[in-house]
Amino acid sequence: YHEQALLALRGLFPAAPQACTVRLMPGMGIRKPADSPASVYLCFADDGSLLYVGMTGEGRYRVRAHASCSSWWPLVATVQVRHFATRTLAFAEETRLIEEGGPKYNRRVR
Repeated sequence: YHEQALLALRGLFPAAPQACTVRLMPGMGIRKPADSPASVYLCFADDGSLLYVGMTGEGRYRVRAHASCSSWWPLVATVQVRHFATRTLAFAEETRLIEEGGPKYNRRVR
């Protein structure tokens, strides 16, 4: 995988509001083929603790959705993004990171 540099995101998105509305781009939410590219993102707190791990084929839109709707988003200081050639590879990495890292806000591995 190709690892992107850490992105400082504090202040770029407002804290999650009580009710949220997320505008979806056309085709978002439709399951992509297993051989399509995907990314795994890791959200970290100021103290370096792992808050959340996710996988997406639509990184910008997924981060915006978290910024709008996730109660834990205000705790995020940095996001690390890892890019993969296929969703299959990204899912395997997401699963490994959740199992090994125990992020506080992940409910379960899909």
